[in-house]
Amino acid sequence: MKQKGNFLQKDSILSGILLGTIVPIILYAIILTLKDGLVSMGILPELWGEMPSSTRTFTIVALCGNLLVIHYFNRNQFYNSMRGLVFPTLVYVALWLWFFGLDLIGSF
Repeated sequence: MKQKGNFLQKDSILSGILLGTIVPIILYAIILTLKDGLVSMGILPELWGEMPSSTRTFTIVALCGNLLVIHYFNRNQFYNSMRGLVFPTLVYVALWLWFFGLDLIGSF
């Protein structure tokens, strides 16, 4: 089924892959910018921004931004785009586990 319109109105695996790759990167940049701004204004302590747990948390929150995209695709019945979104999400989860998983397992 071919649809005419802009990129977000197309149900394709490629659109899911692209949005699933781009959205977490943009959200991570926004989160880091907000954190740096709050630290520079003195609202957050300087030490809080340097803790490794904050990096883990910021990364997982940015990855959860794909949930918003999944909701958009599901509401508009773009099931192929949802399928495409799974691939970059799984890659990001695997990378997150690779970088932060051993720290979490070792802390138990």
